[in-house]
Amino acid sequence: MITLVIPTYGGHLDNIERTINSVVGVCDEVVLISTCPYPEDAKQLRQYGTVVELPFNFTFLHGFGSLHNQG
Repeated sequence: MITLVIPTYGGHLDNIERTINSVVGVCDEVVLISTCPYPEDAKQLRQYGTVVELPFNFTFLHGFGSLHNQG
């Protein structure tokens, strides 16, 4: 089973969609780690896969690697 984990920081939903569409058929699951300050972004991300919502400052407090580990 291959899982694609994508950290997101708000906005750029078109880039996320292109990334996910490029791995259709290769990945079994998509997990998006959302640190979006905008609740409407998290709602839109749910159409692509599982969304894990974290506080906006999570990356600054715990580091980029920890963001991926949450996925």
